Amino acid sequence: HNTEETLVYDSEDTESTLNSESDELMLKDNNRMKEPKPVIKDIKRDSPAFRKVDALPDIEQWGTNPVWIRMDTMTRLERKQWRTDGGSESRLEYNEPVRENVIHFETDLFKGKAVIRFRNCPNEPAAYFKGRRRKQQWTVQGQFKKRVPTYQVVTGYEFKRKVVNIPARWIVRSGLKVVRTLAPTMKENIFSDAPYFLNPMLQTVQALDVSYPGNEPDITKNEIEENNSLLGGKFSKHYVSRGNRKHYFASLTNGKKFDFDPSLVYTFDFYEDKFDPSSFKLVLPFMSFDICKYLDSQPISMIGKVWDEDSELNGSYLFNFSVFHKSQIASRKLKMKEPQV
Repeated sequence: HNTEETLVYDSEDTESTLNSESDELMLKDNNRMKEPKPVIKDIKRDSPAFRKVDALPDIEQWGTNPVWIRMDTMTRLERKQWRTDGGSESRLEYNEPVRENVIHFETDLFKGKAVIRFRNCPNEPAAYFKGRRRKQQWTVQGQFKKRVPTYQVVTGYEFKRKVVNIPARWIVRSGLKVVRTLAPTMKENIFSDAPYFLNPMLQTVQALDVSYPGNEPDITKNEIEENNSLLGGKFSKHYVSRGNRKHYFASLTNGKKFDFDPSLVYTFDFYEDKFDPSSFKLVLPFMSFDICKYLDSQPISMIGKVWDEDSELNGSYLFNFSVFHKSQIASRKLKMKEPQV
């Protein structure tokens, strides 16, 4: 990688020095460091140095994989998220062998591990998807480092720049109005310079387990059972189903009654049957949409974060993973070369 025009991908065995008029970056895999330190200081997202690091690998490196999963570039480089198992941060493992592909990681707020399963992708865990309509599943398990009110922790999608080719505002607003009947606490702004769709974690996650350390479930198993009694309050008095738990935390008032406790282990099990990662299509009854045309070469995010301007932890991540599709390679290369991101 000798020229300024070359798009440099930070792979597991790549060490690159990137130079521009104002930036000098020595980049390497720091995921084996015992005490993570920032790889870079004060780098800007629209700088040539950052854009080179943020580039996708050449298609030859993808093999038969339609998707590429990695830790979010900025949080990784700022060492606000790192791996604790010695694995690559720029390419995260998924599917079989599930036990070998557990991702151990840590952020400023959370320490845990994750398992990712995608349907119609290489090494698909057939036993997991058999008899299910699910197209993806990912489980995150770990402990908070600080006590956090549950209503402040959200999950969903966020983007760093505008989405494109979206329908007229009235059409979008009509659709969101329907969605909001199912998710009344949803926070969204699709028309902003950095769009987002976020919802309270405990209202969104499909299955939740709260356990004392040592009693948490094995996340490589095919099912996570709802086990929420250690949330306390009404949950400690009688069994509350996952459906009732989701309905309960659709209320902001209810969310303010509970905290995430650093002494407990939380298992968040996410799955759904509408978004297909293998094709990057939103699959609905009688129709499907290729979402790449709207993303402007941006990834789909897998995040958990604090979202509350009144909190000193606002913006802190539990986890922040990025999912790209192979069809985005060419458009993203062009985007990386543009003067302004």
